[in-house]
Amino acid sequence: MDSMGVFLLKRSLALFMNKLAPRKKREQTWRSIFAQHLIDTAIVESDITTDGEKHRETAEYKRGIEELASRQRVSQKEAQRLSKRRKAESMRLLDMQRRQKQRAEEDEENINLKDQLRAEVWKELKRLELTCIDTDLCFAS
Repeated sequence: MDSMGVFLLKRSLALFMNKLAPRKKREQTWRSIFAQHLIDTAIVESDITTDGEKHRETAEYKRGIEELASRQRVSQKEAQRLSKRRKAESMRLLDMQRRQKQRAEEDEENINLKDQLRAEVWKELKRLELTCIDTDLCFAS
């Protein structure tokens, strides 16, 4: 019989005793029943604790704990590896953006230099055009 069944049986007994016994005796009986219930509850809790301790001592439990620890180590290593991979990918993307920006700036500088050279060539051609009437003679020198 489990502790709850014992308690209910004792409680029923106590109720029956309440009807038959005088008041003082009823109080003593009730106190003894309550004290016995506390003892029974403590024994059941002690048994549960002992069973848990016995379970922790089994080889299967120890293997399970070792496997769990092993899986946690593997998961931690995997997380570190993924973290390194993400960091490397992030650095690669930043480097690619930096190089792309640098190429864009160089292209802009080249375009500006070409425009500047084109303007100088046109300026020189206009000057030559104004100073030379006969283009064949001017370009011969």
